[in-house]
Amino acid sequence: MKETFYFQHDFNARNDPKLQNVLMEHGCAGIGVFWCVVEQLHEQDGILPLAGIKGIAFALHVDAKVVESIIRDFGLFETDDENFWSESVNKRLQKRVEIKAKRKEAAQHRWGSKCKSNANAMHLQSKEKERKENISSNEDNNISSSNEDSSTFVDPASQEKKFVIDYSRIMALWKENCPGFPQPRTLADDDKTKVRQRFNEMVAGDEPETAYQRIEAIFKKIGVSDFCKSGKWCSFRWVFKNATNWRKVEDGNYDNNGETATARRGGSPTNNVNDLWK
Repeated sequence: MKETFYFQHDFNARNDPKLQNVLMEHGCAGIGVFWCVVEQLHEQDGILPLAGIKGIAFALHVDAKVVESIIRDFGLFETDDENFWSESVNKRLQKRVEIKAKRKEAAQHRWGSKCKSNANAMHLQSKEKERKENISSNEDNNISSSNEDSSTFVDPASQEKKFVIDYSRIMALWKENCPGFPQPRTLADDDKTKVRQRFNEMVAGDEPETAYQRIEAIFKKIGVSDFCKSGKWCSFRWVFKNATNWRKVEDGNYDNNGETATARRGGSPTNNVNDLWK
C-alpha cells in the first residue's frame, strides 16, 4: 500500500498577519499557491530549489511572479542563493520522524523476542524467494530474443546520488515539448522512483542541471518524431520506465530519418512488453 501523509495547520491560519498580506496583494489565489508550495515542501523533505519556481507556477497555472513573490516577499519562507524552505514545515517533518521512531521502539518492546523470531523467519523467506527469482531470471535470459529489453528497473548502489529533483519542472518540459502526447497530471511514488533512477543515470558528475538538459533534449526528439506519434505506446512514463528507453530516443532510434531501427528489425514497441509501462 502506498504510504500517504497529511499535515495539520490551524483552522484560523488565514488570519495570520503574513497571510493577510498575501490575501491583500494576491487574493485567494495567493493563499492557494502558498498551501500548494507547503504541500510540495512536505513531499520533498522540506526544501525546494529556487530554480524550480517557474515549474511550480506552470503546474499551478499561475504567473511565476506570483509564486516568487509569495516565497520571497512575506517572510513565509527562508531562502539562500539556491533553495528555499520553511522552518515550520521542517519542525513538523522532524516531529513526524520522531513519532515514527517512538512507535517503532514501542512495537519492538511490546513484541520482544516474538518480533525477532518473526523477523528471522521473514529473512529466511526473503532469501528463499530471492534464490527462486534468480533461477527464474537465469532461465528467462537463456530464452530471451535479441529484441527483448533486459535492463533492470533498480539502479545499482553505485549509481545512487542525492539530488533534489524538481518533478514539476520535468513535467513542464514534457508538456512544452510534447504537447500532442498524453499529459500526466500527477506522479505517484512509483513514478517518482523511476524518474529519480533515470535522473541519476543522466546526470554528469555532481551537476544536476546536466540531467535536466538531457531530459529536455530527449523530450524534443520525441515531440518531433513521427514514429513516436504513430501509437499510444510512447508516453511520459515510457521514457522513464527503464534504463533503455530514454537511451533509444537519445541515440536517434526514432528520429525522422527514414525507416527506424526498430521498424527495420520487423518489430514495434507495441510488440515488446518490456518497452511498455502501464
